[in-house]
Amino acid sequence: MNIDKPQISLKNISKKYGNHKILENINLDIYEGDFICIFGKSGGGKTTLLNIIGTLEEYDEGELICFSKHNPIRNGKESELLRRYKIAYLFQNFALVDNMTVQENLNLAVKYSRSTDKKSIIKKALMNMGIEDKLKSKIFELSGGEQQRVALARNMVKPYEIMLADEPTGSLDSENKKIVIDTLVKLNKLGKTIIVVSHDKEFEKIAHKNYIIENGTLKKLEFAVEK
Repeated sequence: MNIDKPQISLKNISKKYGNHKILENINLDIYEGDFICIFGKSGGGKTTLLNIIGTLEEYDEGELICFSKHNPIRNGKESELLRRYKIAYLFQNFALVDNMTVQENLNLAVKYSRSTDKKSIIKKALMNMGIEDKLKSKIFELSGGEQQRVALARNMVKPYEIMLADEPTGSLDSENKKIVIDTLVKLNKLGKTIIVVSHDKEFEKIAHKNYIIENGTLKKLEFAVEK
């Protein structure tokens, strides 16, 4: 674990939509093994910040260093490779292909794995999420909680060092919420970096570092859990 050099560093990042500045002079260093949660009001910039961290969205000012790549362009080759091999996403809307099966969705991600036994990787991920019996099910046949578990399994079969999660428990019942949170904690203990944006106060008890976005600025909160 490298605690001297950040995996991702944001320096004076600003972003506006039209005349509205959504983010202003954001500074944040993300280190290997961090578990970070960012809170804030709806529409306050949390998802925008997460997208900038993950090279999914451009910014207007500042500097982004992502795994030693300086200011990678969203549609550029460097960003494509970062998203393929370094960064995994857990989207609020799951971002699964509805008319494909669970297996077909995971096949789209596992193709980037260097393992020669990709079937075993998929089987293990689905077992870890308790949905191995859903392998042949179409996504549209699954509940929201099951879809979120498939989305987590999809991330687990691809190469990544950091997982970005946008409101990962936002629409889940208590059972699925516990499964998702427990899985994120387990992945973090295995060395993965986890960045969550959420309204869910449960993450206050889990994250090593907690922040809040207020009026476009990022402020560190005092409560946190020791690594």
